[in-house]
Amino acid sequence: MPRPRQFDEPALLDAAIQLFWSRGYAGTSIEDVARATTVGNGSIYAAYRSKNGLYVSAVTRYCQALTQMVGTGMAGTSGDVAASARDYLEIIICDCTSQPGRRGCLMLNSLTLLDQVPQLRAVIDRTTRDLQTILEERLLRDLGDSPAHVDVAALSAHYVTLSQGLIQRSRLGHEPDELRHIADAAARDTALALARG
Repeated sequence: MPRPRQFDEPALLDAAIQLFWSRGYAGTSIEDVARATTVGNGSIYAAYRSKNGLYVSAVTRYCQALTQMVGTGMAGTSGDVAASARDYLEIIICDCTSQPGRRGCLMLNSLTLLDQVPQLRAVIDRTTRDLQTILEERLLRDLGDSPAHVDVAALSAHYVTLSQGLIQRSRLGHEPDELRHIADAAARDTALALARG
């Protein structure tokens, strides 16, 4: 039976998230995490087996926090599909433009590591589906009894994909107003498409 961990795991993973997010996977070592947390190298290796294992656990925790943030922001209903989709994009814009150095999204940044850390694929795929489900449920609440003419799953996937593009533009230094202009245009297009039926 494995021994219980003798350190504050959430605090260690939060520190690892910040290091990996700021320095990248290649630029962060187990020793860096140990120094930042005062948890010994041996304890970290015993808990996660490798740098890959630590990274997967850190990205998983990051993705859980992202999903929770979006879920909280999308609770309730606006009664307007286009407005709800726009609300989703606003949550993402506010988050990505508030990050130090516009460092993007740790989940999306991790896509470049799929060959090196294959366990990430399941984490990223699950999180993307969870975000789509959150938006889809909100849109279904908005539609009420008249969802027949709307492919809500496709619309949700469209907006989650668009949000990932906005995150990348933010990382390139584009201003929040520009990102909001793109989001507004997408919401207007959605409203027009829904009006046409």
